[in-house]
Amino acid sequence: MVAVYDDAGVGHEIVQRAEAQAGRLFGEAGVAVSWRNPRWEVFLPEADGQKRFLHVHIVRRPRALAEDVFGTAFIDEEGHGRQADIFYDRIANLSTRGAQDRAVLLGAVMAHEVGHLLLGPHAHAPAGIMCGRWDADKLQLAIVGLAGFNAEQAMRMRQRIAQPAFSATMREVKPKGSVGIQPSAFSPEGAVLRAAQ
Repeated sequence: MVAVYDDAGVGHEIVQRAEAQAGRLFGEAGVAVSWRNPRWEVFLPEADGQKRFLHVHIVRRPRALAEDVFGTAFIDEEGHGRQADIFYDRIANLSTRGAQDRAVLLGAVMAHEVGHLLLGPHAHAPAGIMCGRWDADKLQLAIVGLAGFNAEQAMRMRQRIAQPAFSATMREVKPKGSVGIQPSAFSPEGAVLRAAQ
């Protein structure tokens, strides 16, 4: 279950199409995703039985990251995390220059970052949706939906979700001055999507 917060004012239609795009990629890997949009629907706070929620915050821009960073997953030193941030201004700028569909780009970035939350750090691969740096060719594959998870990544995600301890490892520590849920110590290594400008 993934709760998506539209903190950038992207709009319901684009977010829902992005969720469908990301959900298709996870579905092809054998991972069913249930998307929730707390800003637009009745959303019950997490109870003990609902601790498997991951959180995606779509924000305008990061505070201090390079211009080619489109998102980051907050993962602690043990490889656990619950939150990813997506930087919508970069997606909007890239889609304007290349006439790509913003929802498709947003969906690809969402799949990549949620993939990090399920796969942990060092999850980048030379090809597919978990490629760490997207050049023009890899970006095009992502746009047309041909960049997915490989068989090994799919198996690892399914195994991690099936572990009884999965929900117990998702820590909720809110650092000072932050919004959302983040582990107390995180590593963006392996969790930053870079796309060629």
